[in-house]
Amino acid sequence: MRKKLFVLMATLSLLGVTITSVVIYFIMQMNIGLFMKKSGILLEQVYYINKYVSESQNEIMLFIIIFIVISFFLINMITNHIIKDINENYKSQDYIRALEGDIKNQKNEIMSLQDLMIEEAYKTRYIFNKIHEGLILLDDEKRIIHINESAKNLLNIDKNYDFTGKHMLFAVKSVELNNQLDNILEESKMPTTMKINDRYLKSYVNAMVENGKLQGIFCVIVDDTLMYENEFARRTFTTNVTHELKTPLTSIAGYAEIMKNMDVTKEDIKVFSDNIIKNTNKMINMINDIIKLSSLVDINNIEKKKVSLDTVIKKCIKNLEIQAKLKNIDISTNIQEDVFVYANESLMYDMANNIISNAIKYNVQDGKVMIDCNRDGNKVIFKVRDTGIGISEKYKEKVFERFFTVDKSRSKNLGGSGLGLSIVKHIAKVHNAYIRLDSKENEGTEITVEFNLI
Repeated sequence: MRKKLFVLMATLSLLGVTITSVVIYFIMQMNIGLFMKKSGILLEQVYYINKYVSESQNEIMLFIIIFIVISFFLINMITNHIIKDINENYKSQDYIRALEGDIKNQKNEIMSLQDLMIEEAYKTRYIFNKIHEGLILLDDEKRIIHINESAKNLLNIDKNYDFTGKHMLFAVKSVELNNQLDNILEESKMPTTMKINDRYLKSYVNAMVENGKLQGIFCVIVDDTLMYENEFARRTFTTNVTHELKTPLTSIAGYAEIMKNMDVTKEDIKVFSDNIIKNTNKMINMINDIIKLSSLVDINNIEKKKVSLDTVIKKCIKNLEIQAKLKNIDISTNIQEDVFVYANESLMYDMANNIISNAIKYNVQDGKVMIDCNRDGNKVIFKVRDTGIGISEKYKEKVFERFFTVDKSRSKNLGGSGLGLSIVKHIAKVHNAYIRLDSKENEGTEITVEFNLI
C-alpha cells in the first residue's frame, strides 16, 4: 500500500515538473520573440540571446533536480503520514466493526433469552392455571399476587373476578386457612383441613423468607374429598365387618359353651349344631364376599374376554331353581341368543347370580321374577324385575353401600350380608357398565345393567 502510494505521488510530481518546465520553456521562447519584435532587436543579436539562454539551462536543470529531490523527500514524508493515518483509521474501523459484531451477537443472545423467558413464562402460567391443585401466591402482607382457576373452583369464589392486590380475607372466608397464614412463620408446617361446599380441602402453606424477613407466601389447595371419603368408608367398612362377624361368632361361642358346660339332650345338640353350622356358613360367605370386593379394587389384574352373557344368565337361573321353587316363584325370561360382552366370565356370573338371587330372596310367596337380556343398538341390556317387598324412596341411594340392608332382621333370617349389591355395583364399574335401580315399597324392584357392545 505504502509503495504504491509513493510511486503514484512521485510519478504525478515528475509529470507535473516536466509539464511545468516545458510550458516555462515555450513561454520564454514566446516572450523572447515578442520582446525582440517590440524592441526592434536584429536577427544577428539573437545569437547572443540564445547563448545566454543555453547558459541559463544548466542553472534551470540544477533548479529542477533540487526541486525534484525536495519533492521526493516531501512526498515520502507526506506518504508516511497518510499511510499512518490510514492504518490508524483501519485499526479504528476494525475495532468498531469487532465491537459492532459483539454488540450484534449480544443483541441476538438477549433476544433469544427474551424469547426463551417469554416461552417459559407462558408454560409456567399455563401449568399454573391448568394444574388440578389450587395455587395461590401472596405477598408479605397476605395480598394476592396470583390465584389460579383451580383454587377459585375449589374455594368456591368468583371465577371472573380479578383478586390481584386483594387481601386473602377478601377472597376466602375460611377461618382455618387464614389462621394457618397468620401462623406462617411458626415451625409447624402441618397442612390444614377445611370443609367448603361438602368438599374436604387440605391447604399447604410455605413462607418465602429472605434475610429473616417474610417476602411472600405460597399456598397449595388440594381436594382431599375422595381420600376423606375413602378413609371414612374404610373405617365404616371395618366397623361393619367387625360387627357382622362378631354376631355369628358370639352365637357359635355361646352354643359351644352350652354344649361344653351343660347337660344337653341329643335334640338340643342337633339344634345347636345346626345353628353353629348356619353361623359358620354365614361367616364364610361374608368373608368370600369381602375377598371378592377387595379383588375388584385392582382392575388391572382382571382378565376379560368375549363372554356369552345369555349363557351365563341361563346358568344362574338353573342353579337358583330350587331356591325359587321353595317360595313358588315363577321365573319368566326374554333372553336373546348369542349376546356377547367383553367381560370377565366369573364376575358376570357373580353379578347375575346376586341380582337374580336377591329378586327371589326378597320376593313374596308365589311371586314373579322377569329376566330380560337383549341387544339394543350398540348396547346390551340386562334387566331383572320382581314382585317383592321393594325399597322405599329414602333407601334407594344406599342399597349399593356395603352391609346396607333395608330390613336387618329379615335380611339376617334370609342369610343376607348386605354385600351383594355392593359387589354388583363394583362389577359394573369394572366393566364400564351403567346400573340403575327402580323400586316401590311393597310393589317390587327392577335392576337394569347396560353394557357397551364389543
